Amino acid sequence: MKIEINLKIIFALILFLILNNIDTYIIFLIFVLMHEIAHLIVGLLIGGKPRKMYLNPLGVSLEFYSYGKKKGIYKILFFLAGPISNLIVALILFYIDNNTYYKIIYTNFAICFFNLIPILPLDGGKVLREILKLIFDTKIANKFTLIFSKALLCIISFRIWDNDSENKEYIFPSIIGIFMVFVFYRREKI
Repeated sequence: MKIEINLKIIFALILFLILNNIDTYIIFLIFVLMHEIAHLIVGLLIGGKPRKMYLNPLGVSLEFYSYGKKKGIYKILFFLAGPISNLIVALILFYIDNNTYYKIIYTNFAICFFNLIPILPLDGGKVLREILKLIFDTKIANKFTLIFSKALLCIISFRIWDNDSENKEYIFPSIIGIFMVFVFYRREKI
């Protein structure tokens, strides 16, 4: 497996250092890496062949040449492995001491639930597509997942315009939505 590191991560580290938030960023990177390692372990267990792991300013991504011969529920388990690993960490630390580990708990819940949004290329979008493949043929499943992803991305992306400017809590989800539109169109080549 090839490992690539995007050097822009240095700029992100400097930015978070300047903003006095480096600890949050490091926690985020560690648990996104753990998320991808969970995918890797399950991928290897189902016979997948990993291609590369890519470290970038927004975390880590993993690519496979193939997911093995097993299909259906095995691929769904593969895509759920990352979010489940984050959920397990968050729940364990929450019950141990949620005051001491609040940043780790929050970060893992955020990674888990963000990745479960049913939008491609997130894990939730891939799970949706695999569930639809169990019911319909691959072409219909792919088409429906792409249409659903576009519609949901539009709702997320334009949510900020529906709020008054004093309501700052919508800015971060809107930025994430706009980022997802960019990633979606680059990956899916629509």
